[in-house]
Amino acid sequence: LGVSINEVSAEDADAAKLKKITGVKVEGCNVAGGGSPACEAGIDAGDIIVKLDGVEVDRVSALQRFVRGKKPGETVTVDVN
Repeated sequence: LGVSINEVSAEDADAAKLKKITGVKVEGCNVAGGGSPACEAGIDAGDIIVKLDGVEVDRVSALQRFVRGKKPGETVTVDVN
């Protein structure tokens, strides 16, 4: 994806009006090597990723596990809050 990520805090969840503390917070774009696919697609620092290909992402380890199962260049649908 090409983003720096972190767990969602209670404050992040409140600010995003999430019903529970879930998802993965985007801290910024990794642009080394020519750009970040996620950021080129419109994902910004502060966004909270809640689903990948329709599958709920509740924490950083879930996002990492999902991404490991993908091949480079494969397209993923990302839902953000």
